[in-house]
Amino acid sequence: MTKHELHKKDAIVSPLIEQGQSPYHIITNHPELDMSVRSLYFYLDQGLFTARNIDLKRKPGFKPRKCHKTQITNRAVFEKRLYSDFCKLHLSSFTEMDTVHSSRESSKTLLTFFFTEEKLFLAFLMNRCTKGAVRLIFDRLEKRMGTYEFLSVFEYILTDRGSEFGDPL
Repeated sequence: MTKHELHKKDAIVSPLIEQGQSPYHIITNHPELDMSVRSLYFYLDQGLFTARNIDLKRKPGFKPRKCHKTQITNRAVFEKRLYSDFCKLHLSSFTEMDTVHSSRESSKTLLTFFFTEEKLFLAFLMNRCTKGAVRLIFDRLEKRMGTYEFLSVFEYILTDRGSEFGDPL
């Protein structure tokens, strides 16, 4: 974007922000700006407009989000278990496994399985999000299904790098 274009957009955006309008409202009512809301926030963050972040009504009240998900620290578990290795298998059927955390106050977590070929989604409630809790779910499933059926159903599992999946065996 040239300086001239930026100046024209600033002439529209900055006075409206100072009047208390939100970036979403500005972009919605001024299609001639030809930019997304995200771009407008980016330009404000970069200081390219006269208006600044502090001039936004709600921006000063928000705190940056914290990511609490821990990742696997033992890098040895990734040997022959990278996503690139998985892609080389050219599988038509596999299981995707992940966890869904409840509210911050609770330690309850869902262990979810998505069977790609069958389009089947299963979820199991865990009291904590740990390797041991995941292992407990697998032990219960194996006991109910029998070892042979269990191994054929869970032959290939795709997960993220969450610490709860740090024990692939």
